[in-house]
Amino acid sequence: MKQILSIDDEPAMLRVIRDVLVRYGYVLTTTSDPAEGLQILQSEAIDLLLLDVKMPGTSGFDIYEEVRKISKIPVLFVTAYPDAFSSKSSRVRQLWEKHAQDGCTDILYKPFQIESLREKVENLIGLPDAPAEKAP
Repeated sequence: MKQILSIDDEPAMLRVIRDVLVRYGYVLTTTSDPAEGLQILQSEAIDLLLLDVKMPGTSGFDIYEEVRKISKIPVLFVTAYPDAFSSKSSRVRQLWEKHAQDGCTDILYKPFQIESLREKVENLIGLPDAPAEKAP
């Protein structure tokens, strides 16, 4: 089974992501605590990281940099802030330019269509291994 970890400070968003992707046959672990998310990545076999950009106390970019130090796991940024990726900050621009073309980093903007979430996940890690409940 394909394992996905979602880190987002919004519990409602974590529930939506879990409900949608579990329905399609993926296994989800969710957390609103970035430090806990990094611990999960180091201790479990995770196939994909869904990562919010703006969270209290840290940014998804900071987490992403830490993740890239230990793993080449595919990452899907899920964000309501499209300007975050066109920021004039050289750090963000360099980070994005370095990884945007690697084939394992993508962005999904909130609000999103369920089908868009499914497509992005499938593009990054493929179909789930087990048959899924038919989605509406």
